[in-house]
Amino acid sequence: MHEASLVLAMCEEIKRLAQKERARKVISIVVSFGEFSGIEEEAFRFAFEALKKGLPLFEGARLFIEKVPAHFRCPWCGRSYRPLEGPNCPSCQVPGLPAGGGELEIKKVEFLLEEENV
Repeated sequence: MHEASLVLAMCEEIKRLAQKERARKVISIVVSFGEFSGIEEEAFRFAFEALKKGLPLFEGARLFIEKVPAHFRCPWCGRSYRPLEGPNCPSCQVPGLPAGGGELEIKKVEFLLEEENV
């Protein structure tokens, strides 16, 4: 299950950001991943729920997932289209190239910041 390693890497990146921002808790995380990414949403959620139990920074954090639809771009005419229409460009029938849907991105992290003494 490669989702566990992806969640671990995501949490490491968020921990670095939390230190930089002087945050004491993660409230919510929004991630997006594409149709072609090979990531199973339920496995990703399960791995996050299991991992956050051992990390005080993430206890109580909520995970939101946005799915990015896959699309192709025609190298001949430049048209972007969904693969549901087939692998060839609907306009000129040239085989398209994957142009999106394979990514994994941390879109937003909401922190509870440390209170500053003034």
